[in-house]
Amino acid sequence: MKGTVIHFLIRFFTALVPLFFLARKKLDTGSGNNGMGVDPSLLIGLVLLSAWGIYMVYETIRFLSHKKKQPALVNAGLIIVVLAVFIYLGGL
Repeated sequence: MKGTVIHFLIRFFTALVPLFFLARKKLDTGSGNNGMGVDPSLLIGLVLLSAWGIYMVYETIRFLSHKKKQPALVNAGLIIVVLAVFIYLGGL
């Protein structure tokens, strides 16, 4: 059980990094024009979140193929929660 909690905490805090970048962008009240045409904060958040999601899907499939249901369920739950937060942040 302790291993599952540590597994959850590592992946959860890893997901908070890109979500922090996205939330920071949403809370920024500036004009949004930085002269480049691309917002670096938003780009960093989207790239990190995409990489995290791809890794989580890969790891979930790997756990399921090795018959490790508990870590696979933790990963699937985290994927759903982070996706819901991402959709919520995108809708603001």
